[in-house]
Amino acid sequence: MIFRTAATAAAFAILLALVGAFTGPQWDPQPVEDHLVPETSDTTIGGQTVDAAPLGTYEVKTTEITVQLDGAEVEALVREPVGVERALPGIVFVHGAGTGDAHEAFSEPGEGLASAGVVTMVPSKRLDTYTNSHRDYLEMADDYLRSVDVLRAWPGVDPARVGLYGESEGCWITPVMATEDSLIDFVAFGSAPVVPPRQQMAFAADSYLRNTDVPDELFRAIPRAVGMVFPGGGFEYADFDVQPYQQQLDDPLFVAYGTSDESMPLEQGARQIIDDAASNGNDDVTVRYYAGANHGLRVGGPVSADFMGDLADWVVSSRRARTRRRGSRGPCPTRSSSPDPCRRPGGWRAPTSSSGSSSPGSASSRSPSSSRASRTSWRSCAAARCPDRSRAGCGCRSRGSPRAQC
Repeated sequence: MIFRTAATAAAFAILLALVGAFTGPQWDPQPVEDHLVPETSDTTIGGQTVDAAPLGTYEVKTTEITVQLDGAEVEALVREPVGVERALPGIVFVHGAGTGDAHEAFSEPGEGLASAGVVTMVPSKRLDTYTNSHRDYLEMADDYLRSVDVLRAWPGVDPARVGLYGESEGCWITPVMATEDSLIDFVAFGSAPVVPPRQQMAFAADSYLRNTDVPDELFRAIPRAVGMVFPGGGFEYADFDVQPYQQQLDDPLFVAYGTSDESMPLEQGARQIIDDAASNGNDDVTVRYYAGANHGLRVGGPVSADFMGDLADWVVSSRRARTRRRGSRGPCPTRSSSPDPCRRPGGWRAPTSSSGSSSPGSASSRSPSSSRASRTSWRSCAAARCPDRSRAGCGCRSRGSPRAQC
């Protein structure tokens, strides 16, 4: 829903708050007390290999292609450095809620990383299955994995060094992709919500309103209003829990937040990703905070050059080098009033149907284990090589039905 005026948005928020006073889970976000303290304010990625290059080192060639999906197709832009003889790493960009067109989204990081020696691919978001009331992050992961196939087959790309960058909503999708495709080499998170969408919405409302003169009763009701079950159904994705997928990640992880992003759990999000990775024996997590950057990691308009340079260095550097530069760096992300979205006081439960289980077909009702049981293992099928080195459209689909053979 797009609000034309601030007055309309405020009126809608008040309406939600009044309803929320009587409905929704009794959940009050709590201020963070144990703050995350970066090791240093310098965000530079250490341990680079000789392949790492500054932004702008290479000229960039852009190619527009079409990616075939199951029952649809999307456009995509592939950007690659010109004049590099060695095989290069590649990265697929996964959209957040506010972007979708390959020609408009991620143009700066797509161009910037390519100019530093990384082949980038920005596919358009599939929109025929994506609406305000319905979106299936598992299905979206399958769609984006088609782009991963294409990039692995791209001339000059090292298929073993292809990874993901998800931003905002995309961070609910990339862990699913990495769980489904064990050959994904790395996962980078930009402005990751980490918690289910419903909790993130409550966090954002809470964070924005802490700096207003909204009455306490109204203020406390707005996060609860987000917990409403809307008449007529829909919005099942609001309870999608990415944590079980994050707990399976064994890839090197890069986590980036802007310190001026008021909508995301800057400290709790990084802690959650670190803890989830650690539960799977993965301590290769690099956290960076960028001073003054907003939700889109922009500072005063352009995307932060420090962020793009750090991400390029991290991607280009070897896996062995990455293990020597984990830990958090950058300006302190502390906000004195940051509520803790990961805290669920006793009594809070995700809305369920009358039978006590998640609504049929809801993304939240599907776990990584049940999903994997009904899908063909990417560990075996994605490793298959095509005789002509063109993997686009070959191998097998993650849902168990074979793709067109080479």
